[in-house]
Amino acid sequence: MYVETIEDFTRKYQGCFLYITINGRAILARYQDANEDGNLVFTTNEVGQVLLRRENVFTNVHFIFPDRGMYNINGQAVLFSRVAARQWKRAPCKANCGFFTVMNRSELEQPLLSFGTVEQLFLPEYPSLEKAITLLKTRFNVAITKNISISNTPTNDYDVIIWWNLRPIATVKDNLITCIDLDFQEELIDFINLHKEPWKLKKN
Repeated sequence: MYVETIEDFTRKYQGCFLYITINGRAILARYQDANEDGNLVFTTNEVGQVLLRRENVFTNVHFIFPDRGMYNINGQAVLFSRVAARQWKRAPCKANCGFFTVMNRSELEQPLLSFGTVEQLFLPEYPSLEKAITLLKTRFNVAITKNISISNTPTNDYDVIIWWNLRPIATVKDNLITCIDLDFQEELIDFINLHKEPWKLKKN
C-alpha cells in the first residue's frame, strides 16, 4: 500500500487493528500514532511496541476485515458485523464494528474490541454440538458455526433454541428438532446431517 503522508495514514487508520509482518511472521497489531522521528507506532501483544518507517508500510502492513457471523466472545455467542462509520476503513476499529446479542438483537454497549476479541474474530473456535450442549449448563448460548448458535430458553415449552445469526429457526424438545422458520429448512437439514447426534428432526 502507498502512504502519501504520515498524517494521511494516521487519519485513516489510527486505532485500527491490522497485521504487520515481522521477521516473516504476521502479527496482530494496533496502530497508535506517529512519533517525532516520523516512525509509525504500533502496539502488539506478542512483541510490544513496533516502529515502522513510512517507506516500509507498503510491504509490512496488511489489512484484513473479519467476516460477518456468529462468534464465541468472552463466554457468549454474539453476532459480529461491520457497521456504518463516518469514515470507511479497511481494518476493524471501534467505530466500524458491532457486536449484537441474540435475544434482543441489540448492539452490546460494553467495549468489546480488544486484542483478545480481534484474535477470536480472526481465529474463531467452534465446539462440537455435543460439547456446545454441555456448555449450555454454564452459559446462555454457544456459537457452533459462523451462522448457527444454540441457546437456552426462557420457557419450559422446549429445551433449546437454534438460531441462524439473530433469527430463531428451530426449537429442540427431548432431542427432537422442530423447524419454526421454513425459510431456513434446508440449512437446518444440512445442520442435522452434519451433526447426526444427539438431535433428530421431528417428522410432521
